Amino acid sequence: GLCAAAWAAAGWGGWAWFSGIDSTRDELAENAVASGANRLDRWHGIRARLRRGYLSHDDMIRVGRLGDTEAVELIMERLPATGRVRGCLGSAPAHAAEALELLTAHSAGSTAEEWHAWWREHRGKSQATLIRESFKPLGIDPQKPPTKEQTLALLHLIGLPSVLATPSESAPISSKTHTFNALRILRDHDIKPEVVVREDLLGPDGETILKGLTAYVEFRAQNPLSNEAGVVFGDLSLYSYDDYFAEQSWLLRSAWAPWAWWSGVSLLGAGGVGGAWRLSRSGRNGDNFCKIEAHS
Repeated sequence: GLCAAAWAAAGWGGWAWFSGIDSTRDELAENAVASGANRLDRWHGIRARLRRGYLSHDDMIRVGRLGDTEAVELIMERLPATGRVRGCLGSAPAHAAEALELLTAHSAGSTAEEWHAWWREHRGKSQATLIRESFKPLGIDPQKPPTKEQTLALLHLIGLPSVLATPSESAPISSKTHTFNALRILRDHDIKPEVVVREDLLGPDGETILKGLTAYVEFRAQNPLSNEAGVVFGDLSLYSYDDYFAEQSWLLRSAWAPWAWWSGVSLLGAGGVGGAWRLSRSGRNGDNFCKIEAHS
């Protein structure tokens, strides 16, 4: 009986480890190193959990800043059919809407229904394409390094939320979504803060540009280009939509991949429990391998 219990405990421990404890361990390890919020090890940990079907609260907060086209695919595949997906409350996963907004530079709403409707229209587009579409009305192509005038326009956009509480006719897209991606565009193309000179700050938009420049300097320090995670444009961009489909197996791209993973874990657990039961039964038949007897 004790032998069977030991085997069962071992099987349960293995299942618990692979189903969640290792994710907690990885996250603790990711947070232990202070070398930027967009480290590759942090992104790889989040990506591994997303691929296994875990859309945790903290991962959803971070993936918007670190993710790629694959992350958009994985979140949308696992989004519930209905319910609120913004903030901590509502249908799981929490903060999915905020993550998708940062990843795509689009705002579809706060419910799963709205995002699924948006996805039916935009599915198949890369993250870079989605962000590019969003900035097209501003006359900015994120694929190309911004000119001096475009750099000032992006800094002005970044500085707007600190000046205007809500969008206005003069600032129709002063949202967190576009603010973050404006920062991303400047960082990805390695635009140096020194490009802004004193004369640029003396005009009517000088205060807003200065606020945007301050935010950009902080963003560059917290999310270095050299860390590579979250980089969509420029020379260090990591993944494209085609790269994702080329490198991933059909199983990982399938919507039922988490079910396949859980089924495999369940089979392994059942095998362990069954083996422990058989071992216990063999002991009752006089062939107990858990009991060691001295031989003369």
